[in-house]
Amino acid sequence: KQIDIFVREASEFILKKQILSDYILYLLAYMKPRIEDLASEYFSIVTDGKYTSLTLDDDYNIMIDEKNLDLYSGWERDLANLCFRLSLWQNLTSNKWNPINFLILDEVLASQDKQRQENILIHLKKLENKFSQIILISHAEEMKELATHLIEIKSINREESSVFYH
Repeated sequence: KQIDIFVREASEFILKKQILSDYILYLLAYMKPRIEDLASEYFSIVTDGKYTSLTLDDDYNIMIDEKNLDLYSGWERDLANLCFRLSLWQNLTSNKWNPINFLILDEVLASQDKQRQENILIHLKKLENKFSQIILISHAEEMKELATHLIEIKSINREESSVFYH
C-alpha cells in the first residue's frame, strides 16, 4: 500500500515538474523579446546611443550589438548586465494596471573601482526620466557627492543610529 502511494506521488511530481518546465519555456519565449527590447532601450539611453541593441543568444548570453559581451570593457559589461537586470525586474514586476516605476539598487557598485563606479552612476542618471525614484544604497563615501538627495545613517553606539538628511 505504501509503495502504491509512493508511486502515485512520484508520478504526480513528475507531471508537475513537466508542466512547470513547459511553462518556463513558454515564459522565456514570450518574455525574451520584451526583456531584450527594454534592456536595449535602457542601454541606448545610458550610452547616449553608442549601442542600440542588447540581445540574448540561444544560451542566454548577453550580446551587445550582436557581439559577444566579452569583447567590451568592464564598465560596458557591467552596465549591460545592469540594464538586463533592470529590464527583467521591470518585466516581472510590472503590469499595465499597476506599473512599478521606482528602482532600488543595493550595493551594485561595491565591487567596482572608483572610475567604474563614476561611469556607471553617470550613465544611470540618464534613466531618471524612466523611474520616479532611484534609490542607491551604498557604503562608499564618494557616492555622497553624486546624490541628489541623501539619507545618511550613522551609528552612535552598538544599539543606536541617527538619520541625517542632506
